[in-house]
Amino acid sequence: MNNKIKRYLIPADGPETLPIIQGLALVDEISKKSEDSKDAILFIPTKQNIKGTTLETALGTEVSKALLKGKPVKLPSGGNLKLETENTFRNLWTKDIIFGVYVNKKMLDKIDSVNNTSAVIVIPWTMDEDVIEWKKTWNPEIPGESQTTPEKLIDNPVVEEALKILTISVNLPSGLTESRYKSMAADLFRILYKNNEKYDPNHIRAWALRNKWMPKGADQLKDVAQAILDRRPIARSKMPVWREDLIDDLRKRAKGT
Repeated sequence: MNNKIKRYLIPADGPETLPIIQGLALVDEISKKSEDSKDAILFIPTKQNIKGTTLETALGTEVSKALLKGKPVKLPSGGNLKLETENTFRNLWTKDIIFGVYVNKKMLDKIDSVNNTSAVIVIPWTMDEDVIEWKKTWNPEIPGESQTTPEKLIDNPVVEEALKILTISVNLPSGLTESRYKSMAADLFRILYKNNEKYDPNHIRAWALRNKWMPKGADQLKDVAQAILDRRPIARSKMPVWREDLIDDLRKRAKGT
């Protein structure tokens, strides 16, 4: 995915209004500075998430009614704010700022599929496991906190070299949907497993997202990696894909030799 997208996370714990007010102010601030699109998408699970909620309190009744009717609302910056839900969000090539409120995994995956936006702002309902994984993957800026160095996702350099080779070998838009790519990935993880090269499937997924895999493909890659650890059967490639001495080559690459 696009690592140049500016990502923000505003932590929340249940029905809090202040994080949403902060998020709206940040949307307007980014809109004023944007050279691409000054418009923004308010992305929520369902329309019901506006009615009688902290989101309605933050937006105001009149703005909430307009958005629910499908009408764009003017931001102070001059851009438009429009409403999208899990069922209506389709434009993965949008340049509009994405403002996700009450986000869940499905919404985070849709957000992570967008390539052209300049900025993403995420406000969860709570800091659950999916949000924590998203934070670990993207190291988003948290308003009011110092920006930290992105976490190194793969501790084993041999595994990272293997992932680099796999990434240039598969069709990233479709991930491992094609059986030949799934088998190719499984064979590669078998080599790592057989040679005692340790890896964490959750970190594999995060690394994949950072390295231009789509969310669906990253999930598939994680599942294959876990299946090999669990010794679950996955079909092998019909013809050998990887050289017998691949592990030696990966270890040399990891050492920079």
